[in-house]
Amino acid sequence: DSWVNRKVRICWECGKISKDFQNFFTYDIDIELILNKIMINEPKNELSIMDCINYLSERATLYNVYCRNCHQKTNFMKDSHIFLTQKVFTVLLREMENIEYINKIKNEKIKIKINESLDLSNIVKYKASNSSLRYNIHGMVMFDSEKLEYIAYTINLLDGKWYKYVKENVFQVELKDFINKYDFKKFP
Repeated sequence: DSWVNRKVRICWECGKISKDFQNFFTYDIDIELILNKIMINEPKNELSIMDCINYLSERATLYNVYCRNCHQKTNFMKDSHIFLTQKVFTVLLREMENIEYINKIKNEKIKIKINESLDLSNIVKYKASNSSLRYNIHGMVMFDSEKLEYIAYTINLLDGKWYKYVKENVFQVELKDFINKYDFKKFP
């Protein structure tokens, strides 16, 4: 089962309302885009996954977009939110490619905070089941650009313990050892 994201755009000139429903299995977060929009207006040294989700769900203005109804470039009001949920919520933090942003994060020591749980109750418009809209973290995969290797963290649901996987090595860790410590100095 997939999630559904609904995007609504309203043309400022003709008032035409466009609705677009998109199915998704992974909620994509483009850190470069978020940094460009949020951090420039409200500089801070920490940005959480929940901050990113809230930002992507906010109403915004799109400038100089072509309207198929009035056949001209105009401004649109955009509203986007998660419309339909499922039991599992998978977030993908897109790897940063722009060296300028990577250096900015390193130099200003900006941390990306991985929330231990995500409460989507203010964002989701419709639930598919009676399940809660609070999602707990069960795993994470990161890329260490210095060592050129992936590192995975997962919880064993049978014993409730967290494990770190690096190549063929497995280590038991505590959630507090890596949660909220996603540092772009180590993982750009």
